[in-house]
Amino acid sequence: MYNRLLLLENFIEDQHLLLLGPRQTGKSTFLKKYMPQALYIDLLDGREYLALNQNPNILEERIRAFIMNNNNNLQLVIIDEIQKIPLLLDEAHRLTNLFKQIRFIFTGSSARKLRTKGTNLLGGRAAKLRLYPIVSAELVSWSEKNQPIEELLYKGGLPSVLQAKNFENFLESYVGVYLQEEIAAEGAVRSLPNFARFLTVAALSNGEQINFASIASDTAIPARTIHDYFQILQDTLIGDLLEPYRTTVKRKSVHAHKFYFFDVGVANILKGTTHFQLKTTEFGKQLEHLVYCELKAALDYLQIKGNLFYWREKVTGHEVDFIIEKKQGDIIAIEVKGTNLVSQKDLKGLQAFEETCNEKNKLRKICVSSEAFARTTKEGVEIIPYAEFFKRLWNRNILD
Repeated sequence: MYNRLLLLENFIEDQHLLLLGPRQTGKSTFLKKYMPQALYIDLLDGREYLALNQNPNILEERIRAFIMNNNNNLQLVIIDEIQKIPLLLDEAHRLTNLFKQIRFIFTGSSARKLRTKGTNLLGGRAAKLRLYPIVSAELVSWSEKNQPIEELLYKGGLPSVLQAKNFENFLESYVGVYLQEEIAAEGAVRSLPNFARFLTVAALSNGEQINFASIASDTAIPARTIHDYFQILQDTLIGDLLEPYRTTVKRKSVHAHKFYFFDVGVANILKGTTHFQLKTTEFGKQLEHLVYCELKAALDYLQIKGNLFYWREKVTGHEVDFIIEKKQGDIIAIEVKGTNLVSQKDLKGLQAFEETCNEKNKLRKICVSSEAFARTTKEGVEIIPYAEFFKRLWNRNILD
Protein backbone atom coordinates (compact mmCIF):
# COMPACT_ATOMS: atom_id res chain seq x y z
CA MET A 1 0.00 0.00 0.00
CA TYR A 2 1.40 3.35 -1.04
CA ASN A 3 0.87 6.37 1.19
CA ARG A 4 -1.02 8.78 -1.05
CA LEU A 5 -0.44 12.54 -0.86
CA LEU A 6 -4.00 13.65 -1.58
CA LEU A 7 -5.44 15.03 1.69
CA LEU A 8 -9.22 14.66 1.57
CA GLU A 9 -9.58 15.91 5.13
CA ASN A 10 -8.71 19.40 3.88
CA PHE A 11 -12.00 19.45 1.99
CA ILE A 12 -14.53 17.02 3.45
CA GLU A 13 -15.52 19.02 6.54
CA ASP A 14 -17.10 21.77 4.46
CA GLN A 15 -18.21 20.20 1.21
CA HIS A 16 -19.01 17.09 -0.78
CA LEU A 17 -16.37 15.67 -3.11
CA LEU A 18 -16.13 14.23 -6.60
CA LEU A 19 -12.89 12.23 -6.78
CA LEU A 20 -11.91 11.59 -10.39
CA GLY A 21 -9.12 9.40 -11.68
CA PRO A 22 -8.52 6.88 -14.47
CA ARG A 23 -9.03 3.18 -13.89
CA GLN A 24 -6.56 1.47 -11.56
CA THR A 25 -5.18 4.66 -10.01
CA GLY A 26 -6.32 3.33 -6.64
CA LYS A 27 -9.39 5.46 -5.80
CA SER A 28 -11.31 2.65 -4.11
CA THR A 29 -8.30 1.32 -2.19
CA PHE A 30 -7.43 4.85 -1.09
CA LEU A 31 -10.91 5.61 0.25
CA LYS A 32 -11.34 2.26 1.97
CA LYS A 33 -8.02 2.68 3.75
CA TYR A 34 -8.44 6.27 4.93
CA MET A 35 -12.21 6.27 5.46
CA PRO A 36 -13.14 2.77 6.67
CA GLN A 37 -16.06 4.16 8.70
CA ALA A 38 -17.93 5.38 5.61
CA LEU A 39 -20.99 3.81 4.01
CA TYR A 40 -19.47 2.37 0.82
CA ILE A 41 -21.64 1.80 -2.25
CA ASP A 42 -19.87 0.15 -5.19
CA LEU A 43 -21.69 0.55 -8.50
CA LEU A 44 -19.38 -2.03 -10.08
CA ASP A 45 -21.14 -4.55 -7.84
CA GLY A 46 -23.99 -5.94 -9.96
CA ARG A 47 -26.42 -6.12 -7.04
CA GLU A 48 -25.79 -2.51 -6.01
CA TYR A 49 -26.06 -1.34 -9.59
CA LEU A 50 -29.34 -3.13 -10.35
CA ALA A 51 -31.02 -2.07 -7.11
CA LEU A 52 -30.12 1.63 -7.36
CA ASN A 53 -30.61 1.84 -11.11
CA GLN A 54 -34.15 0.47 -10.80
CA ASN A 55 -35.02 2.47 -7.69
CA PRO A 56 -32.73 5.41 -6.75
CA ASN A 57 -34.87 6.01 -3.63
CA ILE A 58 -33.17 3.00 -2.05
CA LEU A 59 -30.21 5.31 -1.46
CA GLU A 60 -32.23 7.24 1.13
CA GLU A 61 -33.10 4.03 2.97
CA ARG A 62 -29.49 2.85 2.95
CA ILE A 63 -28.35 6.17 4.42
CA ARG A 64 -31.12 6.21 7.01
CA ALA A 65 -30.08 2.75 8.26
CA PHE A 66 -26.42 3.82 8.26
CA ILE A 67 -27.13 6.90 10.39
CA MET A 68 -29.13 4.87 12.90
CA ASN A 69 -26.15 2.57 13.47
CA ASN A 70 -23.51 5.31 13.74
CA ASN A 71 -23.37 8.09 16.31
CA ASN A 72 -20.69 10.29 14.73
CA ASN A 73 -21.69 13.84 13.93
CA LEU A 74 -20.26 13.71 10.39
CA GLN A 75 -21.29 10.73 8.29
CA LEU A 76 -19.49 9.85 5.05
CA VAL A 77 -21.21 8.16 2.12
CA ILE A 78 -18.97 6.95 -0.72
CA ILE A 79 -20.56 6.11 -4.08
CA ASP A 80 -17.92 4.46 -6.26
CA GLU A 81 -18.03 4.87 -10.07
CA ILE A 82 -20.88 7.39 -10.07
CA GLN A 83 -20.79 7.66 -13.88
CA LYS A 84 -22.54 4.26 -13.96
CA ILE A 85 -25.73 5.94 -12.66
CA PRO A 86 -25.33 9.72 -13.08
CA LEU A 87 -28.92 10.33 -11.96
CA LEU A 88 -27.89 9.34 -8.44
CA LEU A 89 -26.32 12.80 -8.22
CA ASP A 90 -29.81 14.30 -8.31
CA GLU A 91 -30.99 11.94 -5.58
CA ALA A 92 -27.91 12.75 -3.50
CA HIS A 93 -28.60 16.46 -3.97
CA ARG A 94 -32.06 15.96 -2.45
CA LEU A 95 -30.64 13.95 0.43
CA THR A 96 -28.10 16.63 1.36
CA ASN A 97 -31.03 18.80 2.40
CA LEU A 98 -32.64 15.94 4.30
CA PHE A 99 -29.53 14.72 6.15
CA LYS A 100 -27.39 17.71 7.08
CA GLN A 101 -24.72 15.56 8.74
CA ILE A 102 -23.98 13.63 5.53
CA ARG A 103 -20.98 14.27 3.29
CA PHE A 104 -20.94 12.52 -0.06
CA ILE A 105 -17.79 11.37 -1.82
CA PHE A 106 -18.34 10.29 -5.42
CA THR A 107 -15.66 8.60 -7.48
CA GLY A 108 -15.47 8.31 -11.23
CA SER A 109 -13.11 7.03 -13.90
CA SER A 110 -14.89 8.95 -16.65
CA ALA A 111 -16.30 12.44 -16.77
CA ARG A 112 -17.94 11.71 -20.13
CA LYS A 113 -21.34 10.60 -18.89
CA LEU A 114 -21.41 13.25 -16.19
CA ARG A 115 -20.75 15.90 -18.83
CA THR A 116 -23.17 14.58 -21.47
CA LYS A 117 -25.99 14.05 -18.96
CA GLY A 118 -25.65 17.64 -17.80
CA THR A 119 -25.80 16.61 -14.17
CA ASN A 120 -24.97 19.22 -11.58
CA LEU A 121 -22.69 18.47 -8.68
CA LEU A 122 -25.08 18.94 -5.78
CA GLY A 123 -25.94 22.48 -6.78
CA GLY A 124 -22.30 23.48 -6.97
CA ARG A 125 -21.53 22.24 -3.45
CA ALA A 126 -19.19 19.42 -4.51
CA ALA A 127 -15.48 20.05 -5.04
CA LYS A 128 -13.72 18.21 -7.85
CA LEU A 129 -10.48 16.44 -6.89
CA ARG A 130 -8.25 14.14 -8.88
CA LEU A 131 -6.22 11.11 -7.89
CA TYR A 132 -3.16 10.65 -10.08
CA PRO A 133 -0.97 7.58 -10.60
CA ILE A 134 1.80 7.05 -8.05
CA VAL A 135 4.22 9.98 -7.99
CA SER A 136 7.88 9.88 -6.98
CA ALA A 137 7.27 11.02 -3.39
CA GLU A 138 4.72 8.23 -2.88
CA LEU A 139 7.05 5.68 -4.45
CA VAL A 140 10.06 6.40 -2.25
CA SER A 141 7.94 6.59 0.91
CA TRP A 142 6.77 2.99 0.49
CA SER A 143 8.86 1.14 3.06
CA GLU A 144 7.97 -2.41 2.02
CA LYS A 145 9.84 -2.28 -1.27
CA ASN A 146 12.76 -0.17 -2.39
CA GLN A 147 11.73 0.98 -5.88
CA PRO A 148 13.93 3.41 -7.80
CA ILE A 149 12.34 6.44 -9.41
CA GLU A 150 13.51 5.14 -12.80
CA GLU A 151 10.74 2.53 -12.66
CA LEU A 152 8.25 5.34 -13.21
CA LEU A 153 9.97 6.15 -16.52
CA TYR A 154 9.03 2.88 -18.18
CA LYS A 155 6.37 1.26 -15.98
CA GLY A 156 4.44 4.41 -15.18
CA GLY A 157 2.66 4.94 -11.88
CA LEU A 158 -0.38 2.66 -11.81
CA PRO A 159 -0.10 0.82 -8.45
CA SER A 160 -0.92 -2.62 -9.87
CA VAL A 161 1.60 -2.17 -12.68
CA LEU A 162 4.38 -1.20 -10.27
CA GLN A 163 3.77 -4.39 -8.28
CA ALA A 164 3.18 -6.74 -11.25
CA LYS A 165 5.82 -9.34 -12.14
CA ASN A 166 5.10 -8.82 -15.84
CA PHE A 167 4.20 -5.16 -16.06
CA GLU A 168 4.05 -5.17 -19.87
CA ASN A 169 1.25 -7.75 -19.91
CA PHE A 170 -0.61 -5.76 -17.29
CA LEU A 171 -0.32 -2.54 -19.31
CA GLU A 172 -1.49 -4.29 -22.48
CA SER A 173 -4.45 -5.67 -20.56
CA TYR A 174 -5.16 -2.18 -19.17
CA VAL A 175 -5.39 -0.72 -22.67
CA GLY A 176 -7.59 -3.61 -23.80
CA VAL A 177 -10.00 -3.18 -20.88
CA TYR A 178 -10.13 0.58 -21.55
CA LEU A 179 -11.08 -0.03 -25.18
CA GLN A 180 -13.69 -2.64 -24.34
CA GLU A 181 -15.32 -1.16 -21.23
CA GLU A 182 -14.82 2.59 -21.51
CA ILE A 183 -15.09 2.96 -25.27
CA ALA A 184 -16.95 0.01 -26.81
CA ALA A 185 -19.37 -0.71 -23.94
CA GLU A 186 -20.33 2.96 -23.61
CA GLY A 187 -20.79 3.39 -27.35
CA ALA A 188 -18.33 6.27 -27.41
CA VAL A 189 -17.19 5.67 -31.00
CA ARG A 190 -18.64 4.09 -34.12
CA SER A 191 -15.51 2.16 -35.05
CA LEU A 192 -13.40 0.58 -32.31
CA PRO A 193 -10.59 -0.41 -34.75
CA ASN A 194 -10.31 3.22 -35.89
CA PHE A 195 -10.10 4.42 -32.29
CA ALA A 196 -7.49 1.77 -31.41
CA ARG A 197 -5.40 2.89 -34.39
CA PHE A 198 -5.78 6.50 -33.30
CA LEU A 199 -4.60 5.62 -29.78
CA THR A 200 -1.27 4.34 -31.10
CA VAL A 201 -0.68 7.41 -33.27
CA ALA A 202 -1.67 9.71 -30.39
CA ALA A 203 0.88 7.96 -28.16
CA LEU A 204 3.60 8.38 -30.77
CA SER A 205 2.89 12.13 -30.76
CA ASN A 206 2.64 12.29 -26.96
CA GLY A 207 4.07 15.60 -25.74
CA GLU A 208 4.07 17.10 -29.23
CA GLN A 209 1.89 19.84 -30.66
CA ILE A 210 -1.40 18.42 -31.90
CA ASN A 211 -1.73 18.49 -35.68
CA PHE A 212 -5.18 17.14 -36.51
CA ALA A 213 -4.52 17.06 -40.25
CA SER A 214 -1.29 15.08 -39.83
CA ILE A 215 -2.88 12.52 -37.48
CA ALA A 216 -5.86 12.24 -39.83
CA SER A 217 -3.46 11.47 -42.68
CA ASP A 218 -1.55 8.86 -40.65
CA THR A 219 -4.72 7.08 -39.51
CA ALA A 220 -6.98 7.63 -42.56
CA ILE A 221 -9.58 9.04 -40.18
CA PRO A 222 -11.27 12.44 -40.79
CA ALA A 223 -9.74 15.37 -38.89
CA ARG A 224 -13.11 16.19 -37.30
CA THR A 225 -13.26 12.65 -35.90
CA ILE A 226 -9.68 12.97 -34.62
CA HIS A 227 -10.77 16.09 -32.74
CA ASP A 228 -13.66 14.14 -31.19
CA TYR A 229 -11.33 11.29 -30.26
CA PHE A 230 -9.05 13.64 -28.33
CA GLN A 231 -12.12 14.90 -26.48
CA ILE A 232 -12.97 11.31 -25.53
CA LEU A 233 -9.45 10.81 -24.16
CA GLN A 234 -9.94 13.87 -21.98
CA ASP A 235 -13.44 12.86 -20.86
CA THR A 236 -12.23 9.39 -19.88
CA LEU A 237 -9.24 10.94 -18.05
CA ILE A 238 -6.68 9.18 -20.25
CA GLY A 239 -4.94 12.44 -21.10
CA ASP A 240 -4.99 16.22 -20.94
CA LEU A 241 -4.31 19.13 -23.22
CA LEU A 242 -1.44 21.45 -22.36
CA GLU A 243 -2.10 25.02 -23.46
CA PRO A 244 0.59 27.26 -24.97
CA TYR A 245 1.77 30.26 -22.97
CA ARG A 246 0.83 33.37 -24.93
CA THR A 247 1.55 36.24 -22.51
CA THR A 248 4.88 37.24 -24.02
CA VAL A 249 6.06 40.73 -24.93
CA LYS A 250 8.46 40.62 -27.88
CA ARG A 251 7.99 37.26 -29.59
CA LYS A 252 4.85 35.63 -30.95
CA SER A 253 4.10 32.19 -29.55
CA VAL A 254 2.35 29.29 -31.23
CA HIS A 255 -1.31 28.62 -30.47
CA ALA A 256 -1.42 24.83 -30.87
CA HIS A 257 -2.00 22.66 -27.81
CA LYS A 258 0.07 19.68 -26.75
CA PHE A 259 -1.40 16.43 -25.46
CA TYR A 260 0.01 14.23 -22.71
CA PHE A 261 -1.28 10.84 -21.60
CA PHE A 262 -2.04 10.59 -17.89
CA ASP A 263 0.61 7.93 -17.32
CA VAL A 264 4.07 7.30 -18.76
CA GLY A 265 3.63 3.51 -18.78
CA VAL A 266 0.34 3.62 -20.70
CA ALA A 267 1.89 5.88 -23.35
CA ASN A 268 4.94 3.62 -23.55
CA ILE A 269 2.95 0.42 -24.12
CA LEU A 270 0.88 2.08 -26.83
CA LYS A 271 3.97 3.14 -28.77
CA GLY A 272 5.96 -0.01 -28.00
CA THR A 273 8.74 1.49 -25.85
CA THR A 274 8.59 -0.05 -22.38
CA HIS A 275 12.32 0.33 -21.68
CA PHE A 276 14.84 3.10 -22.18
CA GLN A 277 18.51 3.74 -22.56
CA LEU A 278 20.28 6.74 -21.15
CA LYS A 279 21.48 9.47 -23.54
CA THR A 280 18.79 8.61 -26.11
CA THR A 281 16.07 10.81 -27.54
CA GLU A 282 13.42 8.40 -26.26
CA PHE A 283 14.76 8.67 -22.71
CA GLY A 284 14.53 12.47 -22.92
CA LYS A 285 10.90 12.23 -24.05
CA GLN A 286 10.02 9.81 -21.25
CA LEU A 287 11.69 12.06 -18.70
CA GLU A 288 9.79 15.08 -20.03
CA HIS A 289 6.54 13.13 -19.79
CA LEU A 290 7.27 12.10 -16.20
CA VAL A 291 8.11 15.70 -15.24
CA TYR A 292 4.76 16.76 -16.73
CA CYS A 293 2.89 14.13 -14.69
CA GLU A 294 4.68 15.12 -11.49
CA LEU A 295 4.09 18.85 -12.01
CA LYS A 296 0.40 18.38 -12.72
CA ALA A 297 -0.08 16.22 -9.62
CA ALA A 298 1.97 18.56 -7.43
CA LEU A 299 -0.07 21.61 -8.41
CA ASP A 300 -3.20 19.79 -7.25
CA TYR A 301 -1.92 17.86 -4.24
CA LEU A 302 0.06 20.78 -2.81
CA GLN A 303 -2.83 23.17 -3.58
CA ILE A 304 -0.62 25.56 -5.52
CA LYS A 305 -2.55 28.35 -7.20
CA GLY A 306 -1.01 28.40 -10.63
CA ASN A 307 -1.42 27.23 -14.21
CA LEU A 308 0.72 24.93 -16.32
CA PHE A 309 1.66 25.79 -19.92
CA TYR A 310 4.38 25.24 -22.48
CA TRP A 311 5.98 27.93 -24.67
CA ARG A 312 7.18 27.83 -28.25
CA GLU A 313 8.29 30.86 -30.26
CA LYS A 314 6.55 30.97 -33.62
CA VAL A 315 9.42 32.12 -35.87
CA THR A 316 12.59 30.55 -34.44
CA GLY A 317 10.99 27.50 -32.82
CA HIS A 318 12.69 28.13 -29.46
CA GLU A 319 10.75 26.23 -26.83
CA VAL A 320 10.43 25.75 -23.08
CA ASP A 321 8.83 22.48 -22.01
CA PHE A 322 6.85 23.84 -19.07
CA ILE A 323 5.82 27.28 -17.87
CA ILE A 324 4.13 27.65 -14.48
CA GLU A 325 2.42 30.98 -13.98
CA LYS A 326 1.54 31.48 -10.34
CA LYS A 327 -1.40 33.51 -9.15
CA GLN A 328 0.75 36.43 -7.98
CA GLY A 329 2.43 36.62 -11.40
CA ASP A 330 5.69 34.81 -10.66
CA ILE A 331 6.83 32.45 -13.41
CA ILE A 332 8.79 29.20 -13.30
CA ALA A 333 10.24 28.07 -16.63
CA ILE A 334 11.32 24.42 -16.75
CA GLU A 335 13.27 22.74 -19.54
CA VAL A 336 13.87 18.97 -19.50
CA LYS A 337 17.02 17.47 -21.01
CA GLY A 338 17.94 13.78 -20.79
CA THR A 339 21.63 14.50 -21.26
CA ASN A 340 24.17 14.09 -18.44
CA LEU A 341 25.98 17.25 -19.52
CA VAL A 342 23.80 20.29 -20.25
CA SER A 343 25.33 22.77 -22.70
CA GLN A 344 24.50 26.38 -23.52
CA LYS A 345 22.77 25.11 -26.67
CA ASP A 346 20.36 23.16 -24.45
CA LEU A 347 19.41 26.38 -22.64
CA LYS A 348 18.55 28.51 -25.70
CA GLY A 349 14.82 28.10 -25.11
CA LEU A 350 15.07 29.41 -21.55
CA GLN A 351 17.18 32.33 -22.72
CA ALA A 352 14.72 33.22 -25.50
CA PHE A 353 11.81 33.03 -23.09
CA GLU A 354 13.55 35.31 -20.61
CA GLU A 355 14.13 37.89 -23.34
CA THR A 356 10.43 38.02 -24.14
CA CYS A 357 9.12 37.67 -20.59
CA ASN A 358 7.49 40.66 -18.92
CA GLU A 359 10.09 42.32 -16.67
CA LYS A 360 7.45 42.80 -13.98
CA ASN A 361 7.28 39.04 -13.47
CA LYS A 362 9.77 37.29 -11.23
CA LEU A 363 11.28 34.50 -13.35
CA ARG A 364 12.92 31.31 -12.12
CA LYS A 365 14.73 29.18 -14.74
CA ILE A 366 15.25 25.45 -14.20
CA CYS A 367 16.73 22.69 -16.35
CA VAL A 368 15.95 19.15 -15.24
CA SER A 369 18.68 16.79 -16.45
CA SER A 370 20.63 13.58 -15.89
CA GLU A 371 23.65 15.40 -14.49
CA ALA A 372 25.12 13.99 -11.30
CA PHE A 373 25.11 17.21 -9.27
CA ALA A 374 23.07 20.40 -9.11
CA ARG A 375 24.67 23.61 -10.34
CA THR A 376 23.64 27.14 -11.32
CA THR A 377 24.96 28.91 -14.41
CA LYS A 378 26.11 32.54 -14.38
CA GLU A 379 22.87 33.34 -16.27
CA GLY A 380 20.90 32.05 -13.29
CA VAL A 381 19.71 28.72 -14.73
CA GLU A 382 19.39 26.02 -12.06
CA ILE A 383 20.50 22.69 -13.52
CA ILE A 384 19.07 19.96 -11.29
CA PRO A 385 19.38 16.14 -11.51
CA TYR A 386 15.91 14.71 -12.07
CA ALA A 387 15.80 12.67 -8.84
CA GLU A 388 16.75 15.75 -6.84
CA PHE A 389 14.24 17.85 -8.78
CA PHE A 390 11.41 15.50 -7.81
CA LYS A 391 12.54 15.58 -4.18
CA ARG A 392 12.61 19.38 -4.18
CA LEU A 393 9.25 19.50 -5.94
CA TRP A 394 7.48 17.51 -3.23
CA ASN A 395 9.36 19.35 -0.47
CA ARG A 396 7.75 22.54 -1.85
CA ASN A 397 11.10 24.00 -2.93
CA ILE A 398 10.12 24.39 -6.59
CA LEU A 399 6.54 25.66 -6.77
CA ASP A 400 6.36 27.76 -3.57
